[in-house]
This record gives sequence, C-alpha cells and structure tokens, in this order.
Amino acid sequence: MAGSRRGPATTVASGRRVAVLVAACGSGDNSTEAREKQLEEYAREHGVNANIELDGDGQVTIQQNVAGGSVTTGQDLSVPDDFPKDVAIYPGMKIMSSAATPGGYMLQGQAAASGEAVAGFFGSEMARQGWRDESPQAPAGLPMTSLRFAK
Repeated sequence: MAGSRRGPATTVASGRRVAVLVAACGSGDNSTEAREKQLEEYAREHGVNANIELDGDGQVTIQQNVAGGSVTTGQDLSVPDDFPKDVAIYPGMKIMSSAATPGGYMLQGQAAASGEAVAGFFGSEMARQGWRDESPQAPAGLPMTSLRFAK
C-alpha cells in the first residue's frame, strides 16, 4: 500500500543480513579496529558492504545499506532514532535487528514472555496508536511470533 508504514516484526527480517564467524591464530594486530577491518574486508569479498563494530564485551554490531534502506544486527540494540515514535516496544524486549526500508520499518527481538503475551501487548497497544494489524496467521506451537502493522 502506497504511503503505508510498517511496524515491528518479532521474527521476520527484510533485506540481506550477514553473520560472519572468524577464528584465527597467529601474530599480528589484534586490536578491535583491526578485527573490525578484517571482518569488513571479508564481507566485501563476499559481496556485502557492511560496517562492523566490536565492543570490549564481545558485542558485534553489523550495519549495512540494502535496497535503499539499512539493516543493523547485534545484541540488545537500541531502538533506531528514526523509528516511528508511535510504535509500541514490548517492555524488556531485547532488540536483535532493525531495518529501515523505503516501505517501512522492522524490529526483531527477544522477550522473556510467551508469544501470546507479546502478540496481545502489540495488538492492543498498536491499535490504541491507530495501527492496523496485518499479521499473518501463525502456526500453533512455534517459539516465534511474526507481527505486522500498517497505518
């Protein structure tokens, strides 16, 4: 729908994501900056232009521009600054991925609650903010829930 904005999805990511695991031994520059550069070069060699950031606690954040938008993947990320302010965020949800595309926005996260509790929260809070629920019917018993809202 032209002009629509999409809300959070708790399990579905749009665009391409890359996860890179590297194990290496030997001498050389083992600084955070050198490891980030090495991972970015590896990604580029495989056709992915990504900005990779490592912190001192082993946190890896991958940010890339994809199809006119951007995707960020990591652990316990912050809500992006340009994310719609009228989108509910589940209390205590750890954001693992976010995306912004010309067609909308996406968050992927983990919550300690059941899928039913999370879906119920989003259903009521998003309706209160004027969003329409366009979520697909989920098969019973899955540990993940995918939600989609439009305005």
